[in-house]
Amino acid sequence: MGKNDSSGLLINPPDRLKFSVFVLLIVIGILLEFVVHYIYHIAIIYTEFYYLIVIFAGIWYRKVVIGIAIFFGGLQIVDSLIMAPGSIPYYAITRAVILVVVACVIWIIMEELARYYDVVAAQNKQLYEMNNTLVTTNAQLEKSEKSLIAANKKLNLLSTITRHDIKNQLAVLLPYISITRMLTEDPELIKTFDKEETVANIILEQISFTADYEEIGVKSATWQNVEEILKKSESGLQFGSINMKFNCSGLDVYADPLLEKVFYNLMENSLKYGGEKLTFITIFSQQKGEDYQILYEDDGTGISTDDKKYLFRKGFGRHTGLGLFLSREILSITGITINETGVPENGVRLEITVPKGQWKLSEHHQ
Repeated sequence: MGKNDSSGLLINPPDRLKFSVFVLLIVIGILLEFVVHYIYHIAIIYTEFYYLIVIFAGIWYRKVVIGIAIFFGGLQIVDSLIMAPGSIPYYAITRAVILVVVACVIWIIMEELARYYDVVAAQNKQLYEMNNTLVTTNAQLEKSEKSLIAANKKLNLLSTITRHDIKNQLAVLLPYISITRMLTEDPELIKTFDKEETVANIILEQISFTADYEEIGVKSATWQNVEEILKKSESGLQFGSINMKFNCSGLDVYADPLLEKVFYNLMENSLKYGGEKLTFITIFSQQKGEDYQILYEDDGTGISTDDKKYLFRKGFGRHTGLGLFLSREILSITGITINETGVPENGVRLEITVPKGQWKLSEHHQ
């Protein structure tokens, strides 16, 4: 067996040295048989040396070990027969048989070790190839990621510049429309100017929406305290005589950083579309199974049955129809859902469901 033999799990010296040592062991074994056994008639201790030869034969030459064992076992029997013609001592036969059995066991063990080594070597090769593939793939992904980041920065810059320019133009256009309206008393022209102003304002709202939508999912989701988010959302609106009440104390949710925008949109919609009936807005939370719900309610005009089906679709609504669509998109980043379950004409009821793992309570609320 060569230097690269698969039995190399064990000590595997160069072929020439290995062969020389093996021949030396065989010569010593033969000499022991004739000197110790034949001349001095010692038939027990010297035979243990044969096991050393068998072990090395099994490690280095595997199947050859059986031939070596048969040779030395036969040698013992022949020597015993020469010393006592006409009969073979049972101990000589027994030692010969045991030596062959030991040789067979060593051969089987070495074959299994070699087979195991081949399996491990094949697995290591496969792992090495997989690792190389992963390294190559990771390098390609990293390169693609950098390209995407660069492209995204350019697109964001372009959209920011575009939004800025459009807003500037609208800021000039709207005053001109107001001035032009004052220069005429023609009802039809005034209606036309009103429509133009409405369209310009819708364009302005849509431009603002693109800025918000561009931010969705850009920053990593974080744990946010709902009570604090509600207070921030409330501070940006004028409620007048409308009673605002919320109770979500101790509730934290894992959501997109634009969560504040969601509640701001909901409150703003109540103020815009709640009508004269609107007297209160209440937001509270409760556990439902393994989920947690944030319930938003007002006593305004509510949502008609027909409108419920399209409520969260992009473009549906009296103005841009983007507020609720944007809210749903922000929540969906972390698997949070929103549904309207109110009774028409009796106010809005929105159920925001936070799935298990996306909510937690402060220790004093648990």
